[in-house]
Amino acid sequence: MTTADLWWGKPPTMKGEKDIWEYFLERPIGFMVDRYVISADTGIPIDSVSSYASTLCRTGWLEGIKQNSKIPPGSYKRPRNKPVEDKNRIIERGQRRSSSEIARWADVAMWEAEPVDIHPSATVIAMTPDPLRVMAAAAEMYTGKTVRYPSQVSAAVAKKWLAEAEKSKLNAAMEFIDIHLLLAGVTRGFTHQLVRQRTAVYVQESTRFAVKTNAQLEVVPPPSIAALRDDDPKRVTWNGAVKAVADAYVGLINAGVPAEDARGLLPTNIATRVHYKTNLRNLVNEAGKRLCSQAQFEWKQVWYEILQAIRAYGPDEERWQQMAIANMFKPVCYMTGKCEFMGDLDRWCVIRDRVEAHHRAGDPPDSWSDIHPLEPLREGAARQAREG
Repeated sequence: MTTADLWWGKPPTMKGEKDIWEYFLERPIGFMVDRYVISADTGIPIDSVSSYASTLCRTGWLEGIKQNSKIPPGSYKRPRNKPVEDKNRIIERGQRRSSSEIARWADVAMWEAEPVDIHPSATVIAMTPDPLRVMAAAAEMYTGKTVRYPSQVSAAVAKKWLAEAEKSKLNAAMEFIDIHLLLAGVTRGFTHQLVRQRTAVYVQESTRFAVKTNAQLEVVPPPSIAALRDDDPKRVTWNGAVKAVADAYVGLINAGVPAEDARGLLPTNIATRVHYKTNLRNLVNEAGKRLCSQAQFEWKQVWYEILQAIRAYGPDEERWQQMAIANMFKPVCYMTGKCEFMGDLDRWCVIRDRVEAHHRAGDPPDSWSDIHPLEPLREGAARQAREG
């Protein structure tokens, strides 16, 4: 079995375990270490806590609203005109409104957001037709040949230039391949990281105007929470915080607060959608970082969906091009042959010592028989148990 087969066929099954991706999704998270702090009260990693920590901090404030709208000392308060009461508009807290009702209530620019699943998905909206032939048409210029139509490029020549691009830093020809993806069911925490790629363009669902009336059911539980029983105290805390925030958010909008103001209550893990367009060269670079153990686990889930979407795109008779492209995405150490995260602030990695040993010995990545290519994709692959 080749490295490419291990990466991007159906993910292989490890000894005695379920399908590896199901295993990742269900595996509980261990304690956070190094510069990451553990919540002393719950034992939940701070990565997980962060998405609802603001909720817990605001609990007192929300209770204050219930008790004659008293704001705790020190809270910022600005004067505002007293709204005109319209008894015809009073509805029960949390009740859904149609888009037209919401528009009449606060702002004509507000509408009801389309419900979104809390599991990541990816759709290829558009991709450069005949992508590898287009790339090869440009690359042929390096040898003095002028190609005017992609159809003039044979499959063998296209594959040759793809192989050359993977061996060299001179891979500008890869930028002639554009990929437009729609990612859905991802968290806003994920998109905060996604948009750090400055070589792409994005259009994201706006919480300023799109009202998340289904907010309670659209907060994505992280693996450390999702793996718990429903009656586990940590799961109960999470669910209670989510419900409190969703009820308050919907209640404020139903009371006439604009969505762009009420959205301040929404958790980091609220599910969203984003259009993401980039070129192949930059997508490969991003894959190297986001498939590394250093990246948050949600990236592994999203990348699995991206790979499935790319492999399923295009006419069947030309699908070999998408299959070849899908095989290019892997952790950066599998691209360069060494660990690229060696700084003091970089986290521990489950395969780093072995990767560096192979690098010192001059072993290419396709010869790393002691490293399972899926090891860095496991949830918790960058966490090391704290001694003592």
